[in-house]
This record gives sequence, structure tokens and C-alpha cells, in this order.
Amino acid sequence: YSRNYLRHQILPNIKERFEISDEQIKDHSEKLQEHQDWWNFFLKNWIDENLIHEPFSTTLPFHSIPAHLSASTILYHWLSPYGFSTKDIEAILEIKHSQNGSLRRSPQAVVTKTDMGWSLSIIHPNIPSSIRIDEPNCTVNWDGIKVECRSFLKSSSFEVVKKANFLQMDISKIQFPLTLRIWSNGDKIQPLGMSGTMLLSDYYTQKKIHTSIRNKFPVIADQNKIIGVLGLGIAQSVKITETT
Repeated sequence: YSRNYLRHQILPNIKERFEISDEQIKDHSEKLQEHQDWWNFFLKNWIDENLIHEPFSTTLPFHSIPAHLSASTILYHWLSPYGFSTKDIEAILEIKHSQNGSLRRSPQAVVTKTDMGWSLSIIHPNIPSSIRIDEPNCTVNWDGIKVECRSFLKSSSFEVVKKANFLQMDISKIQFPLTLRIWSNGDKIQPLGMSGTMLLSDYYTQKKIHTSIRNKFPVIADQNKIIGVLGLGIAQSVKITETT
């Protein structure tokens, strides 16, 4: 429809008003296309030269964008191949002024705000968004990692296992069903040993988990709160005590 409208209404009006021929329109169109091709080539090379490549992510520093270039145009050329829309680009521009850890997702990738700039991380296609755990004795799979949930009675000789891949909680303080899911911006947790809560983004930072691999450390939440982070630790609210 748009092509026919351009061909049968817009172009005839242009030719009549400005007294130009089809050949002149074609010539002008080719020059515009050459200009666009050059501009795309320039942007691609500029982006490649200014990106900082890390093991699990790629960062575009805020300070690298000069005043004479449009940040939105650069971000669009960089991020649109990863499924980010124009609306996403506008939001990504805004997170520059937000706290570290603010992010925007597409089906293929995540852009996170860091001290340095915008950090792009590719989402592993096998990572699910969430898994429901209905009862305490089951096994689920998260990105190829087997997660076993088991309940047991606490004996007099019981000792808490202090291993990163072994989370022990007081089941009486948990409300099923549980959800194993990717963390979200704004999530909070009450870390073990703390009286208050902290942002999960700060918790990951404290644990030295880079933004690009945080999806591999999903949160465990019951109906009311986050009760732990797989591979990192549990929340104070579900800690095993002498009265457990």
C-alpha cells in the first residue's frame, strides 16, 4: 500500500510541482542511497572502534559519544540487531540517568547501566524465564543445571552445609509454590545476617557476579518474598535456627 501510494500519488505531485523527470528522481534516489550506505558504514566502524569487549558482555562508554553524533542513532544501529525496538532505545537512553543495574531486555539480549556505560549481554536461548516448584521434593532443570529440592527432619547432629551450591532453609518459613526465575530490576533480598533488605543488583555486585551472567544465578521466591539466589545464598528470613 505504501509503495503504491508513493508511486501513484506522491511522485507525480513532486514531478509536477518541481518540474523534474523520472531520471532526475532516480538519480537523486541513488545519491541518497549512497549517502545512507556511507552513513551506515561510518556508524558500524565507529561502533566497532568504541565498544569495549569483555568475556561475557560488550560495553559502549557514555563518554565515547561525541556531541555531534546522535546517541539514539548510535544505539539503534548497535542494538536493533539484538531485537531492541525504537521504544526500547528510548528507554535505554533514559537508564543512563538511573542507578547502576537498571536494565532493558529484548528476547535476545539485556542492556544494563554500569558506571562506565551501556553493557550488552546476550541471553542464552536455553535459559527459561521462570520455573514453578509446587512441592518440596522435586527436581527441575535450569539451563542444564539440575536443581534438587528435598525436605528432611532436622536431627540433633545437624550442621548447616556451607557450600555455594547447597542452600538450606527452614521449610516452616516458606510458602509454596516457589518460583525459580530470572531476576528483575527492583528485586530486593534480605541477605543472611542483615536486618534490612538490599537491591538484588547490589547483592550480585557484592558477590562479584557480572551483569552478563546474572541470569545464570536465578532467584528463588515464595508467595511473599525472595528467599534465596541459586548458587549464592539464602535470605535471613528463612534461616535455620535452634528452634527449626
